[in-house]
Amino acid sequence: MSFLQQAFRMVYVVLVVVLLPPLYFITRAIYRITLHPLVPFPDPKLRAISHLPHAIFGARGRQPYAIRGLHQQYGPVVRICPNLLSLITPSAWQDIYGHTASKKMRKYGYFKVRPDAQPMLTSEDEDHDVSVSIDIGQWFRLLAFDIISEFALNAHFQCVENAQYHPWVALLVKWFCAYSDVKKKVVREIEGAGGGWAVVSGFDVPGSTVLSVPQLATFSSPSKFSTPHHFLPERWLPSTHPARPAVTLSDRQEAFHPFSVGPKNCIGKGLAMAEIKLIVARFVQRFEFELRDDEFEVEGQTSHLFLNRPALRVGLRMRGKSRIVLRWNTGYMQEAISGLVVVESMSA
Repeated sequence: MSFLQQAFRMVYVVLVVVLLPPLYFITRAIYRITLHPLVPFPDPKLRAISHLPHAIFGARGRQPYAIRGLHQQYGPVVRICPNLLSLITPSAWQDIYGHTASKKMRKYGYFKVRPDAQPMLTSEDEDHDVSVSIDIGQWFRLLAFDIISEFALNAHFQCVENAQYHPWVALLVKWFCAYSDVKKKVVREIEGAGGGWAVVSGFDVPGSTVLSVPQLATFSSPSKFSTPHHFLPERWLPSTHPARPAVTLSDRQEAFHPFSVGPKNCIGKGLAMAEIKLIVARFVQRFEFELRDDEFEVEGQTSHLFLNRPALRVGLRMRGKSRIVLRWNTGYMQEAISGLVVVESMSA
């Protein structure tokens, strides 16, 4: 081969290596914003072109807040990735996740067990004039595992008694953390083959599109709930109840599904609701408490599939106790938290 032929061959190889990748990405980007089936849906063009913005916010733990901002800017349906639509319409729950939902639609799932819970924070001081700061959220999580082990496994994990997770639970958490591809497998799970179109919340959507209903954006949307950032438990009272705030009568309560809907909704919903009602009632009855800091502020939390919850520190003392010095330690908390629930009373 002559020198000239070698030179031309080298130039050809360099051009292919240097120019072909950028040409591919440029062509793909043009296709995604001009000819892609999801072009009719509102979107930030960078998100329509690349998954990178979604991944960056996910790595920072701010993905739910970013999606909420997109819905505030673009409306009830937003293209947040090249092939991913986010909807906050009430009917989207049933259309995407319901029993009669189209089997052609892929669902964007959040499945990950969070790392070990925040360490329990207690005070070692001998003297307190009223109360001590503890991470009550940690104790509630330990109690939840004890209840679930009793009902589901007929086992006694004794998480509260030992002030730590059962080895099985800890092993499960570590396993999920080690195998991060679990989430990817769930995302790839498709109910039926792609192809065709489906109507989702009134929108014609290609069958290969990945769909989701983001809870934070939906539950805090002013178009669904009046004053969504105000804590108004009375908004859930019947519309005829005299204590129901008038401003909440236009709330779209059908948009609120914290346990999701359909055949893959939270299997523990009934148990969770029973726990919440019983434990909160007993907790309020037994203790006086106050928030000690703003570390648990929801807007400041990060989310990597699940919220990474900081310590929920409260000032705590038993009701009926005078303002005397109390020594709170792990043993006292074990006795107090264990007394919040009696399994027999829940099953009665």
